[in-house]
Amino acid sequence: MNEVKKIVKAELKKQSVNFAFGNIISKYKRESIVFLDSNSEVGYIGYTFVSSKYADYNSLFGIFLSCRFGLEMSGTTELTKIIEKLKLSFPPMAKLPQCYFGFTSLYFSPLKFYNNGTISFYENDDIVNKCIELTQNVNDIFIPYIYNFINVTPALTNDILGYPYNYGYPLTCILIQCILNHNYSDIPYLVKLAREKKMYDSTSNKINEIIEKLNRYFGTNIDC
Repeated sequence: MNEVKKIVKAELKKQSVNFAFGNIISKYKRESIVFLDSNSEVGYIGYTFVSSKYADYNSLFGIFLSCRFGLEMSGTTELTKIIEKLKLSFPPMAKLPQCYFGFTSLYFSPLKFYNNGTISFYENDDIVNKCIELTQNVNDIFIPYIYNFINVTPALTNDILGYPYNYGYPLTCILIQCILNHNYSDIPYLVKLAREKKMYDSTSNKINEIIEKLNRYFGTNIDC
């Protein structure tokens, strides 16, 4: 098993793609794709190895994914930098302790990502092809969510509406996206949707604070 695991780790590193999202670049280290801004880590998506007890029957071991853009990171993305400067009086959502954006494939699988979010490896597997398939699935399924978060694209709003629990400040992120992309007319409707979905930061008191601090930060006059 240890020999197979060693081969898998080597192949995942070999198949890893280096991404460049504006000022943010990626590099592969410690079984993770690490995202960096001027050599400061802003987040990562990593491969977590688990014993066969937590993988499919008769497998050697399994791998699931974990992603984190946390408050403890030494660097910031455009979005996390703005949230930091807002100095909101409430912490990120409790389901994501001290985290702006994060998930594991165990509970977040927008498309089919293996059985229960874990890929299992067996003794007779074609390791090279299986690792190629795994890295391609990571690139196709999960990297777009990271891209939208780092670049604060308009598509970030739909990502958050679909999976608000992946975000420490879901409505705050949506509102910042609207301001940065000049989608002001969408704000009242999106706030209404956030309330309906009972997003963490969509209570009246929190919305009032967010709007007030965003207007002060951006020099805008948005209302909802």
